[in-house]
Amino acid sequence: MKLRNVVLFTLLFASVLLLAACDKEERKEYHGNGVLKSVTTYCKNIKEGKYISYYWGGEVNEMGFYKNDKPEGAWKKWHENGLLAFEGFYYDGMRDSVWRWWHSNGQLSKEEFYKGKMYSYWIQNCRRISDCKDEFIRDGVSREWYANGKIESEEHYKNGVRDGSSKRWFDDGQLRSEKFYKSGKIDGIWKIWHNTGRVFGEYSYRLGQKEGVSRNWHINGLLSHEGMYKSDKKEGTWKSWYWNGQLQEESFYVSGIIDGVRKKWYQDGKLKEMVSYKLGKFDGAWKAWHENGQLKEERFYKNGEYEGTWTEWHRNGRLKSKVIYKDGKRYGTWKWWYDNGKMQWEDNYVLDRAHGVWKRWYKNGKLKSLFYYKDGHLEGARKKWFEDGKIAEEEYYNDGKLDGVRKTWFENGRLKAEEYYEFDKPIGVWKKWNENGELIEEETYKDGFKTSVLDKPVSRDDGQYKKKRRRKSVPTMSVIGRLRSYNIDDSLKARQSITDEPIWKRKLD
Repeated sequence: MKLRNVVLFTLLFASVLLLAACDKEERKEYHGNGVLKSVTTYCKNIKEGKYISYYWGGEVNEMGFYKNDKPEGAWKKWHENGLLAFEGFYYDGMRDSVWRWWHSNGQLSKEEFYKGKMYSYWIQNCRRISDCKDEFIRDGVSREWYANGKIESEEHYKNGVRDGSSKRWFDDGQLRSEKFYKSGKIDGIWKIWHNTGRVFGEYSYRLGQKEGVSRNWHINGLLSHEGMYKSDKKEGTWKSWYWNGQLQEESFYVSGIIDGVRKKWYQDGKLKEMVSYKLGKFDGAWKAWHENGQLKEERFYKNGEYEGTWTEWHRNGRLKSKVIYKDGKRYGTWKWWYDNGKMQWEDNYVLDRAHGVWKRWYKNGKLKSLFYYKDGHLEGARKKWFEDGKIAEEEYYNDGKLDGVRKTWFENGRLKAEEYYEFDKPIGVWKKWNENGELIEEETYKDGFKTSVLDKPVSRDDGQYKKKRRRKSVPTMSVIGRLRSYNIDDSLKARQSITDEPIWKRKLD
């Protein structure tokens, strides 16, 4: 150490002689308020000599020396209140020896030991190691403290790599975590504690990989999770528990892949879900239950593909839905029911495409809508009724495109609008009426473009007249765009959960 001090003194003395041998230049910077910001000494455009910086109020911020454009020797930094913020030593631009940081209240914040290795050392040894921070090589013990003086962390390094124990504490002094490193990799048992002092988790590692038992505990001390790792992958039976000790889930893994039957339970111990897997894929029965014990869903899979009849029940035990899959594709008649037992929907599929009649009902059993599909496209008449049974809409399709007259009605039975289409293009005279049966608007279309508009003035109760605002363009979004949404997207596959309403169902209600 004495030899190093002699060498450093010699270097500093040589730097003084060098400054004397060249034309020194002090370059100054200023804050926006005119206060001096920094003074840097240069020699032939290279930082060489004293450096000092200031806060906006004029207080010293940082002070040190440069040699050949690199920090050299002692460096210090202060908080704005004048208390020391950090103090360290540079050797040839690298952090060296003991470095310390302080909180603004004067309490020690951090203490680290460094080896002043050359930059080439970092390139060769640290670039591949995640624990190696920047170009400064930690060596020995690194500690941090809370502002209240309690220790926050303590880690051991060897040539810039974590090696040995690594601990962290809560701000009240209670141990938070403890693990061990070997050549930069976690090795042994990693423990974590709740702030109450109870163990939160224990995880086994072997040279950076999870190996052995992994456990977690609830804050009340009861086991939360337990399982095994082999070569960093889940292996064997894995279990989890509720805070009251009731089993929550049980599954089995082979080389990190779920296999066999996975079970889930409600907090009261009733079975919630039972799913069969085969090397990570759904295979076989999938069942779920309501909290009251009533069967909720039953599905079937074959090598990850949907297969067979999928059934769903309401909480009251009534049938909710029944759909069919064949080789992963929608097939046959799909049906849904309200919780009162009345029919809600009925669809038909052939080879995963909508084909045949589709129906919708109100909860009172009255028919809501009726339409047809052919190879995934709307075909023929589509009708919709109000809940009292009166007609609400009527339109016609040809290969998925509007073709012919489209009519809508008010709930009082009066005609609301009459429109004409030819393969999705508006044509002919379009008319609109109010609820009293008075014509309020008339438009003429040709080849999809509006050619004329005639607004009809309608008298109000006060004897004045009101006009409907004239539309300035073809209503492609309000009519055609909306009606196009009735087409089924052939790429849509069946729901992952048949409790979720598919998009096309909501649009066709």
